Amino acid sequence: MNNEHNPISIRVRQVQDLWLKMRKENPYARAFTLNYEPEDYALIEGFIGVESTPHGISDDTFLVFQTLLSNKTNFYKSLIEQWITAFDRDLKEHPEWDWNDFPILKKQYSELSPKDAHNLLSFYSRLLCSFKKFEGLTNNLLVLVLVIEHIESLDLLKEVLTEFLETTTDDIGLLFLEVQGEDIFSPILKNMEEKGCVITLPNQNMGAAYKEIITQGDPNDPQVLYRKLLLEMGEETAQNNRRQLKKIATEEFFPLCRKIGDTNLWVSGYLAVSGFLMHFKEEHDFLQQILDKALTIIQDTTPTDEPLKYADLMIHSYMYKGAAYNMAKDLEQATSNFEDAIHIAKQTANPSQTINCYNSILLVLLKKGGTAYTSILKEAFEYGYSLSDEELKVVNISFIAQAFISKRENVSTELEKEIDNRMISLYGTYWQESPKQAIKRIELENKVPQ
Repeated sequence: MNNEHNPISIRVRQVQDLWLKMRKENPYARAFTLNYEPEDYALIEGFIGVESTPHGISDDTFLVFQTLLSNKTNFYKSLIEQWITAFDRDLKEHPEWDWNDFPILKKQYSELSPKDAHNLLSFYSRLLCSFKKFEGLTNNLLVLVLVIEHIESLDLLKEVLTEFLETTTDDIGLLFLEVQGEDIFSPILKNMEEKGCVITLPNQNMGAAYKEIITQGDPNDPQVLYRKLLLEMGEETAQNNRRQLKKIATEEFFPLCRKIGDTNLWVSGYLAVSGFLMHFKEEHDFLQQILDKALTIIQDTTPTDEPLKYADLMIHSYMYKGAAYNMAKDLEQATSNFEDAIHIAKQTANPSQTINCYNSILLVLLKKGGTAYTSILKEAFEYGYSLSDEELKVVNISFIAQAFISKRENVSTELEKEIDNRMISLYGTYWQESPKQAIKRIELENKVPQ
């Protein structure tokens, strides 16, 4: 698709133009926050992604770091170590890069006290300054995009920002991302006079952009019609019009799915309609019928020599059934369907899906209590803990690990310490989420409607 006519690319360019405009109007600013509506986050990602490459239109250099702000020492250590790790990795792909100071800086860092925040910040400043010289660009900013997942206090944030700007040179800046209305970074930056700049992105009407993309093409093409009907059903759901939703699904969409004949599209269509129906408690029986039909389609179209060909669709079908039964307070049926999903996920050797299934069933069993919860929890922990550190970097088992420790059954002091140390190394000091935080995260990951 030509980017000149791509509605997403057009909007990303508008964010880029806004950045250029605000940089020109605020030439002395070094700390920025980009305020956006939640539905526009994809554009922010696109803007940073493009500007982090040679294809960006700004002269500024953008680098992204994800961290926590629990205290100064851990904050600076995290940023320094991420930098060193990333450049070490890049050097393997670009051995011709000749940053002469880099090996010296690495050695100096290894000799620093890990508990001295002042020295860590001073070293970080030297690291950034040296990189700017290596980069060889002038009259631009080295923009550190900081995605901070946890902030201990706003006072600590203000203190860190003030110290950073005082210690680093004028060609180094910070960019924070902030959902409009959160008011975390904005109030601080507004009080920094010319050094701070709040950039507010107007609502980009992403709904219209997605609709334009979805409906592009020949309107008589079954695939175009498939996407168009999905959009219409989503709009009916948003308007709480379940009768029209069912009418479109049964009279137009399901017959079209059958006509297209592709199992992936066919079943995915049934799952999409099921997701819409979960907004209407009155449609529980119809919802279960649709999901049973999806499983029948999978069964009928699965080759005998490839029994797991549509495993992902089977897992999602059982997960949807479990979620729907859970919403209907039928915990027995919810548990049974989540167990079916776990069984298939294990056969596919997909740790991420398996852990998601375990998380879902544990949330259900928490409501039931009893020995079933303890048994599944033990099984989930043994499975998750057996995964390699590399696998666990992309699969979060913190909820399972914390629940396992909390039960205190056959967990020695030594094992608890071992688990805690491993979780800290994987997920950071604050790996033990509160139950409320964990449940919220898991529901978002599995897209279980509430």
